[in-house]
Order: sequence, then C-alpha cells, then structure tokens
Amino acid sequence: MTRKSTQGSDGDLTPLKKKLHHPFMSDELLTRALTRKAYAMEKMKAKVDQEHCEDQIALCALGDAVLKAILTDRLTENLISKGTETYGKREDIKVRKKIKEGREEHETREALCDTALKLRIHKYVITNVGEDKVKKQPAVLGETLEAIIGAIFVASGYEKTREVVLKWPKLNKLQSV
Repeated sequence: MTRKSTQGSDGDLTPLKKKLHHPFMSDELLTRALTRKAYAMEKMKAKVDQEHCEDQIALCALGDAVLKAILTDRLTENLISKGTETYGKREDIKVRKKIKEGREEHETREALCDTALKLRIHKYVITNVGEDKVKKQPAVLGETLEAIIGAIFVASGYEKTREVVLKWPKLNKLQSV
C-alpha cells in the first residue's frame, strides 16, 4: 500500500513554498524533491498510474553540490572583495581551515535536519507506509533538504538558489570568515 505525506490530503504545497521563500512555478520539481525512493519504487511496482514516479535521488546529489558552493561562496565573500595577497602562508592555511570548518558545520546531517525541522519539511516528505516513522530522522530530512536545494537550482539557477537558501533558519546567520 502506498500513500503520500501526512500533510493534507489535498497535496497543497503552498505553505511549504512560503517557508522555503521560493514559489516553484510548477509543483512537479518540488514534489520530486519530496519523494523518497522507497515510495517511488513501490508506486512503480504497483503500477498505480502510467507515469514514471521520480524520486529525490538525483536532486539530492545536485543539491549537495550546490549547497557546498553556496556555503563556500558565503564564507569567502569578504576574502574575495579584499583580496588575499596580504596573507602569508600560515594565514592562508588558517583561512582555508576556517572555510572548511564553517562549511562542514553547516552541511552535517544534523545541521541540515535542524534547518529542515524549522522549515517543517517533515510534514511534506512523501514516503511509503513502512518508511513513515523515519520522516524526522536526520538522514531523511538532510537528503530531502538537499533535494529541495537541487530543485530550486534546476528551476531558478545559482543566484536565486543562493538568495533563497541564505534566508533559511541557521543558514541566515552564516557569516564570512
């Protein structure tokens, strides 16, 4: 037996779009980002409809790469504007370490989970019945958040994705090194 998320039977994603700060002209990409692989596979096996049910896997991989770029971009903003030619080798190593640590701090499953919970993404994750209990697990929410980032990137490009992601809880406090 398959089913959609527990958030309303009407499938209205408008509240989530508002929390994400992105309108998504079509719900198709956002729905794909919210769809777990187990649900998609179960739906295809049951041949519920003629359409291929796409899951979040590819968008998750893309979103992971885009998130790394956004975090690195944000963490290095001041460095790019003032230049680094005045740094010696030791200072350069320290700066690189700060950038790496800052990026790693914000891309852990726990950090992504925290942001996802604040955005209430767990209410919209599309799972099969057996997976329903894992909606709030860090891995599930982290992957779903990365898939949403990937979907925003596909829909709107890098600059818009960066603008949107840096409005989200926790990420909106990210400062340049």
